[in-house]
Amino acid sequence: MTDRSLSRKAVRELVKINHTELAEAAQRGENIHQLALDQQDIIVEQHTEGMSPEEQARFFEMYAQESDALNAELEADTQKLIADTEKRGQEAELGGKIIGAIIIFILVIFALSQIN
Repeated sequence: MTDRSLSRKAVRELVKINHTELAEAAQRGENIHQLALDQQDIIVEQHTEGMSPEEQARFFEMYAQESDALNAELEADTQKLIADTEKRGQEAELGGKIIGAIIIFILVIFALSQIN
């Protein structure tokens, strides 16, 4: 990256790729902490090679910012899924109560009709 300027878009893509690799490794039951260390080594060896200390600092600052942004997006998505799940649960509970009330009403009507 010595002859080119740092690109936030490129850093963002790198963050997404690394996150995807971590998520896939977690699904396979692999040690994601070791993979994260390997990813850090690759970043140092490949992506910051030839950079000045100032460029490296800027790169790592961008990487941290993009990681934070991706984590915030994932957190928001997770909260939305939780809210949707709770809403569906409440709707199902309400539907169950309505069905239960209808059954009780029918049983009461049936019981009352048997008394006469």
